[in-house]
Amino acid sequence: MKKFSFKMFVRFSSRIRRLFEGEVKFDGMMNNSSDILIILPEDPELLSSGVNFAIELRGARKNVTVLIPGTVNYNELVTGGIRRIDYGKDEFGLFRLPSGKFRKKLSGTSFDIVIDLNLADYSSLSLLTAYPQAKYRVGFRKLYGEKFYNLMFVPGETAGEKYTELLKLIINL
Repeated sequence: MKKFSFKMFVRFSSRIRRLFEGEVKFDGMMNNSSDILIILPEDPELLSSGVNFAIELRGARKNVTVLIPGTVNYNELVTGGIRRIDYGKDEFGLFRLPSGKFRKKLSGTSFDIVIDLNLADYSSLSLLTAYPQAKYRVGFRKLYGEKFYNLMFVPGETAGEKYTELLKLIINL
């Protein structure tokens, strides 16, 4: 049922249909960007790798905000100067789709780049890439990825490799 509701949300969401109007140039993407939102992975086993990714990106003198479960406490985020947008069960409704209130909250935010670190094809968090105002939306190649991202990467073998490769690639853009 999750797969069906995900597909219907993608198909009928006017916000997702309007994401990529106009051409985007990636030359100087990182040099010209300062505010970055990172959507951390839903998978608890990948979360620490995602946090390390955010810390490394913050080290590149970027303002980093992470979308993270409110129940997770990483002191590294606070000491690293990384802002948080916490979410809980209330932000997701039927079939684990983002609630209207949560989508509206994210629609009021603006970032230069949104990076989705979720690897699963039907991650409800990937749907959230459509809501913040952003010129660049980055994620891993997956089913329906072209609906969410204007820059996609093929993942490596392990979670650490995937995030390390992505970090190297986007820092060089």
